[in-house]
Amino acid sequence: MFAERLGASVKDLRITLVELPATVDGRLDGRIAKDVYSLFRYPGRGVPLLEAVCRRAGYDDIVTLDPQYNRVPGRLDVDEWKRLASTDVLGLSVITRTANQSFELARRVRAINPRVKILFGGPHPTALPEESLEFGDVVVTHEGDYTLPRVLERLQDNLEDPQLTDLPGVNYLGRDGEIIRNPDRPYLTSEELSELPFPVYSDRVNRGITHNVVNTSRGCPYECEFCSVIENFGRGFRFLDDDAAVALIRHTIQLNGRPIFFGDDIFAANRARTTRLLERLLSEGVKMPRKTLNCCD
Repeated sequence: MFAERLGASVKDLRITLVELPATVDGRLDGRIAKDVYSLFRYPGRGVPLLEAVCRRAGYDDIVTLDPQYNRVPGRLDVDEWKRLASTDVLGLSVITRTANQSFELARRVRAINPRVKILFGGPHPTALPEESLEFGDVVVTHEGDYTLPRVLERLQDNLEDPQLTDLPGVNYLGRDGEIIRNPDRPYLTSEELSELPFPVYSDRVNRGITHNVVNTSRGCPYECEFCSVIENFGRGFRFLDDDAAVALIRHTIQLNGRPIFFGDDIFAANRARTTRLLERLLSEGVKMPRKTLNCCD
């Protein structure tokens, strides 16, 4: 099984994952940008799942920071800066709208914590790894669910000079500062997606959001010019199996009772599957919260 392949022994790396909100001026402590997505407050889609994957791989000293739900929205607080100052690994999930403030955070953390290893992932570093490597050590390309625990294994063995030459799905800086681009890792199969754990959310995030996010598929077969889905998740749909999708929906509802936003790029892409899932939820008496949405609403 996927979990068994990742390993389960407890490991002692201190890991901090961060997903910053978009700001008006692209600064780390800038005013949070307002747009159509600001009508609702969603949790991050990437790092909560990565935290769960890493915990299942045996990394217990791991924290996810999502400062948009802090007392001062968007600003890291004193305790979070203390955490960053002592972390072994900083992982930053980045889209283009959050690139500048993520690079600024990387610079500031490096200044106060020179030994930290800085990892970037997400759509922006995947598209522009050379830019991200000006501010960090490793870029995890495309899907990180399988790659990130493997990178952490290498950092566990040697934090200062990890062996990454045979690890697919990463770009990194070599000993002489040259950029080394390993082959991409294949996209996760539907079976592997179905084996992923439930995302982990902090109490602060659970209190602050208005909607939960559920993703039951990845990828898209269409080629819209404005969209980067194919670049990041491949051409074609990969679905969680019905049991995994229903279990994820049940678990998410139980977290806080908030409405659900289906984050699939096209939740109704396979109409037979969508109908089957909804009919199963009805037959099993799962009560969906009101004002549930999907990404095409």
